[in-house]
Amino acid sequence: MTLSTGIQPDPVLIEDDIFPNPVKNVLNVRWLHGPGEILERMVITDTGGKEVLVADTGNRVSKEVITLDVSELGEGWYLLRIVTNERSEVVRMMKTK
Repeated sequence: MTLSTGIQPDPVLIEDDIFPNPVKNVLNVRWLHGPGEILERMVITDTGGKEVLVADTGNRVSKEVITLDVSELGEGWYLLRIVTNERSEVVRMMKTK
């Protein structure tokens, strides 16, 4: 017998949800969200914490894949921060030539 609490776990962004990683020019982000959650923006920072790309996502509410043009970034490691009306999550990404 299985009992259900009716409680859904919060969606969590994992590294498999950004692809390809490493990335050359275009990064795809599969955005998973909870009920009532709105995607506000995405921010890419370098390893020193400097914001190098800020994407206004237009307050999206649907589940979809969002593309970011990262062709102007130099090679190296970056952090992608996803900001919603309820939370913020960070995933590592690598930029190659």
